Amino acid sequence: MTDIHNKVKEVTTTLLGKLGVHNGGVEVKEVAGQTLYCIKSDDSGLLIGRNGDALRSINMLVSHLLERELGERQRITVDVNDYKLSKIEEVIKTAQMHANRAKELRYDVELQPANGYERMLVHAHLANDPELETGSIGEGSDRRVVIKFVNFS
Repeated sequence: MTDIHNKVKEVTTTLLGKLGVHNGGVEVKEVAGQTLYCIKSDDSGLLIGRNGDALRSINMLVSHLLERELGERQRITVDVNDYKLSKIEEVIKTAQMHANRAKELRYDVELQPANGYERMLVHAHLANDPELETGSIGEGSDRRVVIKFVNFS
């Protein structure tokens, strides 16, 4: 796996250099069962963009460049100055708060509508809790996670 880490760092650093963006390196971080490649840069506003649009584009570019070099698709997540990491931690913290509420009050809790990535984080985070089950309801942009209390008595 270290070879992949090094290749992602190399491709990301090369891309940033061609874009003329100063970066202080790329760190590898593990969170919520995912590997994040965190760019350290003073140009975070430029790299993240409005609502993370530029960061999504960087992720697509790095993924495409890796695929061309390695001949196979790699699931990678590039982050800038822990922008994505803080979002992941926020989703997990909110999910855990609602999970605790479902257990304490012994009822199902519906979360706010979320995108597929955020719903996946919630499902993955709560998957091993024997007192809870998760599911998704709704359609399109109104799709959300339901945390269900499982009564064993």
